[in-house]
This record gives sequence, structure tokens and C-alpha cells, in this order.
Amino acid sequence: MTGNPEENRKKEQKRFFDSEGPAMTFLTKTGELIILSFLWFLCSLPVFTMGAASSALYCGVVKNIRRDRSSPAKEFFKAFKRNFRNATLITIIVLVWGSALARLIYIAISMKNTQGSFLMRIYTVIAIITVAVLIYLFPIVSRFSISVKESIELAFVMAVKNIGYTVFLLLTSGFLVYLYIYYVPILTIIILPSLWAFLSSFLIEKAMRKYMPEPKEGDEFSWLYE
Repeated sequence: MTGNPEENRKKEQKRFFDSEGPAMTFLTKTGELIILSFLWFLCSLPVFTMGAASSALYCGVVKNIRRDRSSPAKEFFKAFKRNFRNATLITIIVLVWGSALARLIYIAISMKNTQGSFLMRIYTVIAIITVAVLIYLFPIVSRFSISVKESIELAFVMAVKNIGYTVFLLLTSGFLVYLYIYYVPILTIIILPSLWAFLSSFLIEKAMRKYMPEPKEGDEFSWLYE
């Protein structure tokens, strides 16, 4: 760069803070992540809609935050409506399964003997597998037009075949939960859901792309392959 050093410095500062500069881009994306988190919490309040909200959150993060397509609210509600039926059925299944598993864990803990310890280890493994499947499940619902059964099966297959990704995502999820519980939860809660979706999408997208058909010219989902 040539010219007066002071003038060059001022130009760089102006470029950094202009409407398309790094500072404004960061602030804009952060604001959009907060909007998506807020929408996720709002639409998850009935509990049984949590799955539809989670699939919509993932879709909004990938399409709006990572691909700069449309607006966060528009994409969120569009995906929420599109995936509502299957995502809600899955949520009910997960709630029933989770309640039964929690009950079994409680019984194992209350036994306070060798058999109880053995059962506790088994149930813990089952719980970890369940969480691993859930990590992939709602992103799959947001992406593929398949049945509930096929979605669960695909999530399990992806969790196993991408074991390295799965372990990393489990550890990351655990860390974010720890961060929420022990460190300024009021501040982290406004961005935590969308931040997790954003970070996890870099690995989940790689895993899902193996199962996506080749893009066709003019396909409305061609942005997924960018």
C-alpha cells in the first residue's frame, strides 16, 4: 500500500467499520443468531413443538447465517411449518423414551448394589447413544423429506459412521451445557441455541452431504452445495 501512512490507516479503519466490513458483518450475524435463539425459545414453550423449533433453528442458521439467504425469521417460520408434523411426532417419541429412560436410571440408582451399578452403566450408554442420535436427528428432519422411522434410522447410521464427529459434538454440547449452568446463564441463553447450531453445522453438513443427491440446475436447494 502506498501513500500517506496516516491516510492509509484511516482508510483501513473506514473499510473495517463500513456496512460490509468485518465489524458490521459480525454485529449483524450476532444479532441474527440472537433472533433465531429467541424464536427457538418462543416456539419451544409448548414443549411438544421443540423438535419443530429445533429443525427450524438449524435450517435458519445454515441458510441465513452461513449462506446469507433470505432473513432469519422468514426461514425459521417457513421451516417450522414445513417440518412441523414429523418433528412433532419425533419430539413425542423422544419425550416418552426419555421419561422411561430417566425412570430406569432412577430405579438403578435407588438399588444401591452391584446389580444397580451394572444397570446404571448400561442406561448411561443408552442415554449417550440417544443424545448422539438427537444431534443429527433434527438437522435431518430440516433437510430430508423422509418418514419419522427413516429419519431416526439415518440419524443412528450417521452417528455411528461419523463417530469422530459424533464424539466431538457430544463433548461440545456438554461444554455448552456446562457453560450455561455455571457461567452467566442469563447472558449465554440469548445466543446459546443458535451458537450450538452454527458450530455443529460445520460437521453435520459434511456428514449429511454424503446422503444428498447431486444438485440439479435451477434446483431451489442448490445453495446447500455452495
